Amino acid sequence: MGFTNSETSSKERSEFLRRVEQLLMKLVSYLPVDGAVDQMGIKHIHDSLPPVLSKEEKNCSIFNVGAHWQDGQVINSVQLDKNTELRLVRKDAVRLIADDEGVTVYYTLENSRVFHEQEPQYMEFTSEGSPVIEDITKKFPSYVAIKDLPGDDMEFKIDLLTMLYEKGIVITKESLTSKTT
Repeated sequence: MGFTNSETSSKERSEFLRRVEQLLMKLVSYLPVDGAVDQMGIKHIHDSLPPVLSKEEKNCSIFNVGAHWQDGQVINSVQLDKNTELRLVRKDAVRLIADDEGVTVYYTLENSRVFHEQEPQYMEFTSEGSPVIEDITKKFPSYVAIKDLPGDDMEFKIDLLTMLYEKGIVITKESLTSKTT
């Protein structure tokens, strides 16, 4: 074996290379492939610019109806309800990572135009949020009503999706009417 014998053809060399190949194939089954892919996904999210929204998408996002104070009142406040249909703003704008403690959603919506000016942006949720976020991710580009997402606690689902909506991660199918409160 080695450089000196690299061009030599022998039974011992063939058996050795076959054994090395078997061991390497066995090693692959022990590698944390999903974890490595998730780490690459987080890096991709951190490297990416925020998505550019079309006029229609902007009208159905927080960027059109953001709440703010005016004359002592909150204006442009929106409420999601169980019939609100949502989808991710872009499939590649988010990455869902799960661990024993819950789920983390990494997203590009607040990335700077200056490369890596900020740390990766993310939101953490309890593991109860995982099926909801996973389902809305898998159904992209289709819209899905909040009531049709997995889980029995409607208030939890609405709160979770309101947080995602307020970050611009999800958009609604129809522009939400704003109201003064």
